[in-house]
Amino acid sequence: MIQETVRIPDQPVVEAEPLKNLVSEGQVVALFTDDELCKYYLMKVTHPLSSSTTVTKDQWGAVIP
Repeated sequence: MIQETVRIPDQPVVEAEPLKNLVSEGQVVALFTDDELCKYYLMKVTHPLSSSTTVTKDQWGAVIP
């Protein structure tokens, strides 16, 4: 799991590695949720990840950065 980065005063900011560089096709990843009944979902990556530069909304109105 990729740990959340905590900002430490007077320390240089380290850029986060893009997700597409950390996840490969065929891997199983855990996606954290705010759902009380299901804390996370397991998802198998079946296609290479691509990056998008536009912000869109899905059919439920959730913003996808």
